[in-house]
Amino acid sequence: MWSFATPQSPLLPAFEAMLPYVTVLGTLASNPQIRVAGMAVGADGKTSIGIEASSIRIGQPARLRFRRATDSCALPVWQFNS
Repeated sequence: MWSFATPQSPLLPAFEAMLPYVTVLGTLASNPQIRVAGMAVGADGKTSIGIEASSIRIGQPARLRFRRATDSCALPVWQFNS
């Protein structure tokens, strides 16, 4: 993981119901020059509730996943196992 933040207001109105959440800017192990922004999620790959910035640190491994938002749209999320 390269960087992270906890937005105080939602980035988009559709995310307001998910507050609070942590956004992550992570790099791919296969190409560290590629950075992907997404929400931090827990071991289940779905839940962002309970993930706090204090439990995340720069350099911590995370797995890039995609969560279906609609039938035609999936959003990147970063899955943390702890």
